[in-house]
Amino acid sequence: MPDKNQDIQIKNFIHGEWVEETGAESVPLFNPSTGEHIGEVPLSSEKTSKESIDSAYSAYDSWRKLSLSKRMGYIFDIRQAIIDREEDLAVAIATDQAKHISEARGEVRRIIEIFETACSIPTLIQGEFLQGISANISGRVVKEPLGVFGGVAPFNFPALVFAWFVPFAIGVGNTFIYKPSTQSPLFMQGIGDIFQAVGLPNGVVNIIHGNRSVPGTWYEDPKMSGVCLVGSTPTAKAMAEACGRGGKRSMLLGGAKNILVAMEDVQPDLFIDNFIHSCFGSAGQRCLAGSIVAVVPEVYDSLLEKMIEAGKSIKTGDALDPDVYMGPVISAQAKKKIEQYIDIGIKEGSTLVQDGRNPKMPEKNKNG
Repeated sequence: MPDKNQDIQIKNFIHGEWVEETGAESVPLFNPSTGEHIGEVPLSSEKTSKESIDSAYSAYDSWRKLSLSKRMGYIFDIRQAIIDREEDLAVAIATDQAKHISEARGEVRRIIEIFETACSIPTLIQGEFLQGISANISGRVVKEPLGVFGGVAPFNFPALVFAWFVPFAIGVGNTFIYKPSTQSPLFMQGIGDIFQAVGLPNGVVNIIHGNRSVPGTWYEDPKMSGVCLVGSTPTAKAMAEACGRGGKRSMLLGGAKNILVAMEDVQPDLFIDNFIHSCFGSAGQRCLAGSIVAVVPEVYDSLLEKMIEAGKSIKTGDALDPDVYMGPVISAQAKKKIEQYIDIGIKEGSTLVQDGRNPKMPEKNKNG
C-alpha cells in the first residue's frame, strides 16, 4: 500500500511500464470514509490513449500465436499473485471505493474464483463440427481471438468488473485496454504491479485513466475490435450507438431497478436478512441492490416494524473499521443526490419512517 502520509500519484500502465501522464488535467482522489484528499488521477490525453491502442495492437499478433498452455500459465500466475497480495488489494478497495473491508475481501476472493474459471478456457473455447446439416454440407464452429478490446469499469466494483473482462479476453488471445473509474483506481495500481511481477508480455493489458474521452478514441480506430462496459444505462446506450457507427463489437451492461417482494407466507427473519444485505451492503451502491420493497397487506405492518428495527441496528462508519457494517457512499455528490431523492419522496407524499441522514461519526470520519 502507498505511504499514508504522501499523496498517491496514479499512473497509467502502458506497454508493461508505469507511465506518468504529464501536462494533462487531473481529478482529486478522496478517501470517502474520512473525506481526505489522498491523491490525483490523470485525465489522459488523446495522445496517451492512442499510445495504449498502439501498444495493445502491437502485442496482439505474438500473443494470439502463443500456445494456449503458455497463456494459461500467465492466468495461473496472476491468480496466485492476487492470492499472495489479497489483503493489500482489499485494503485498496476499502480505501478509495469505501465498501466495508469485509466486502472488499469478499470481492477479491470472488475474482480469485473467476480467474480459476478462466483457467478452464481450453475447454470453453473448443469448437464444434456439425456433420450433414444439409445435403453434402457440414458446418464447423471455430472460436478464435478477434483483436484489441477496451473495457470501462464503474466505481463500485473495481476488482469484479476487471475479472469479468480481462482474464477471459486475454486467455483466448485478445489484448486489452482497461479504464478504471477515476473514483476507485487504487486496485488496478496493484494489478499493474502484478502484471509486471509475473512477466506478462508488454502490451497484453494496458491500464489507462481518464474520462469518457478515452473510450471516445476507440470507436473509430481500426485497430480496435470491440468495447466492454459496466455502467449506467444512458452510458451503455450511448456507447452502443458509438460502437454501431464504428463497426465495433460491444458487450454493455447498464443499470437495473431491483424489487424485493414479500408475500403472506414470508419468513420474516430470512426476509430481513436478505433486505439488509441487499439494500445496505456496499452502502446500496450495487447494480443489484434492492431499492423497492413490495409487501402484501397481510404482513405489511409487522414486516415494516421489523425492517425499522433492523435498520437501527446497522452500524455505519469507516470502511476499515471491523466493527462497522456499512461504509460511506462514494462521494459528497452521491450523498447529496440521495438526500435530494428523499426530499422528493416526502414532497410527493411518502412517509419517512426512518431517517438515516447525517449519523454521528467519530472525529476522524466527520468529514467523510
